[in-house]
Amino acid sequence: MRIAPAYRTVLYILALMILGVLAFITYTDLHYGWSQAFNIVFIGFNRTLWGIGLAILVLMCVQRYWGVVRTALESPLWAPFARLSYAAYLYHLVVLGIVYMSQQSNYTYQFATAMYFFIGHTVGAYIIAFAHYMLFEKPLLNFEAMLLRRYAPQ
Repeated sequence: MRIAPAYRTVLYILALMILGVLAFITYTDLHYGWSQAFNIVFIGFNRTLWGIGLAILVLMCVQRYWGVVRTALESPLWAPFARLSYAAYLYHLVVLGIVYMSQQSNYTYQFATAMYFFIGHTVGAYIIAFAHYMLFEKPLLNFEAMLLRRYAPQ
């Protein structure tokens, strides 16, 4: 299926606008408050609209109209995170347990507190994942490469 360049641009802009609005519209609720009707509409449609925005991007990629998506995802910036992501996934529960089990009192939810914990937990999990990578994964990968070189058929 061929999509004209003008339509591709419109679809990309539409998808990014949908995803951007849904990602950042909750800021208005935080500072100005929403009516009950708007809350109902948002809760009723946000996941559907998010799925539509992602579906547009995925369909454009499946049709090989990658554009900025390919450029962003192929960036070498993601390589270190790709090596550490599974270990960070495994260790983030350890970080959560340490932080929340050592807490002596409850805290009131505030946006700044939530962001502080989110960033702190993420950084903590990746620090532990990096230590795991350097202590276990990298030496074993080097050992495997040495064995494969030594016993590879000539």
